[in-house]
Amino acid sequence: MSAVNEPGFIRLFKGNLVPAYVILASLTCIIYHYLLTLDDEVELVWSQRWNRTKILFLFVRYYTICLIMLNAIQIHLFTHKGYATNTSCVVFSILLRVAGGIAVWAVEIFMQLRIYALFGCSRKIAVFNAVVFLSSVLSSLGIIIYDGVQRKELIAYAEHLPLPGCPDVNGGIQWAEWVPTTIYELILCSFALFKLFQRRDWEEYRTLSTFNILINDNMLYFFGVTFVLVFNGLMVAGQTHIPWFSLGPFYASLGIMTSRLVFHLIRSQVTEVDFDDVTITNSDYTKATLSPITFTSNLPSEDPNDL
Repeated sequence: MSAVNEPGFIRLFKGNLVPAYVILASLTCIIYHYLLTLDDEVELVWSQRWNRTKILFLFVRYYTICLIMLNAIQIHLFTHKGYATNTSCVVFSILLRVAGGIAVWAVEIFMQLRIYALFGCSRKIAVFNAVVFLSSVLSSLGIIIYDGVQRKELIAYAEHLPLPGCPDVNGGIQWAEWVPTTIYELILCSFALFKLFQRRDWEEYRTLSTFNILINDNMLYFFGVTFVLVFNGLMVAGQTHIPWFSLGPFYASLGIMTSRLVFHLIRSQVTEVDFDDVTITNSDYTKATLSPITFTSNLPSEDPNDL
């Protein structure tokens, strides 16, 4: 403890307690949301035929819950003596960030399909998004691994301190881990914005249609996720003066927003919608056939004006 004065040790000790509490709050929120929307999942999703959208949705929904649960177990397990070593802290730091990245990247694949549909199933748009997406994934992985290696030296001075868990120390280029993902989210958002401002008839835009729902939901999702990513980066960089509270809230918000995104799309359909056959007409009077997605609403028929 000679390398750290008493105020510094107290700050580290209190900082280590924050993730232990916040991760439990995140787990509670995601489980509460899951139980709250389980009826919607059974009614609107499980009754549909298997396709890539259904698979992606179920993967993100359950993977996110498992990820937060494992993160909670790891954080609280490491508060016990003998678990939080320098090596174990570095390894789990890398693994948890890569695991979180998998959840984000799965959602981004889902959002790519929506942008693909908005642009008339344009092959150029699909190829461009795929190349940029792959670049963002590789860049994030490289930064996470590099920062993980550097983290071993960063937390070495606190290795022998009696702290509850891994030292709450951020530094190096950790702030840049989600920058490639944030940039890609902004690119996807720009595509949705382009379609939004391309609409000439704003009265038509305010009516209920699959095309408008895709734009509205995309914008809400992109702004929500981008805000969380930017806030996370600023917090790591120490610009918010808020102690690091783990990635739990980020994982929880991602899972909740994705679930709401899919449920809203399905509920907006008052009749059976087969996205293998449906066409979307945009303001340029071009038609686009969506990729295979089939949702059948079990809701009673309603007047679209009541939605």
